[in-house]
Amino acid sequence: MDYSDCAILVRNNRDANVYLSALESRGIPYRFQGSHGLYERPEIRLLLAFAKLVSNPLDSLSCHHLAASSLFGLGTMKLLTLNAYARQQSISLLDALLEHRIESPPEGVRLEPPERARLVGFLDCLEELAGKLLELSPRALLHAFLVRS
Repeated sequence: MDYSDCAILVRNNRDANVYLSALESRGIPYRFQGSHGLYERPEIRLLLAFAKLVSNPLDSLSCHHLAASSLFGLGTMKLLTLNAYARQQSISLLDALLEHRIESPPEGVRLEPPERARLVGFLDCLEELAGKLLELSPRALLHAFLVRS
């Protein structure tokens, strides 16, 4: 394994000091990419939402964030309505989206053809990558998500 295959993520820049010292004392090359507000950047939030959703399909908040993103473009109002339907049925938002993938969904929200196409694209992406969850490393899975989307 190359050093470039490894990453150390810390919540706060100040938490990195112990790792940076250890790497330096052992002569291991490193590059520190600390920046203020890393986890507030939209692309990082999307990656985190994706990682959370594939590891926990019941995470409706991450599902909503990812589906409403500019990558997939499902409307916030439709997602809120679908989330209300999901709660009423005691299912996750992802399960509600899967139910609405079919042409004649059970009671609920009517999706116009462009919305249905975006929904299918979103679900296809999730299903494809969730199917690789056990065979890919977390790094490779996130990379596959970036490439796929």
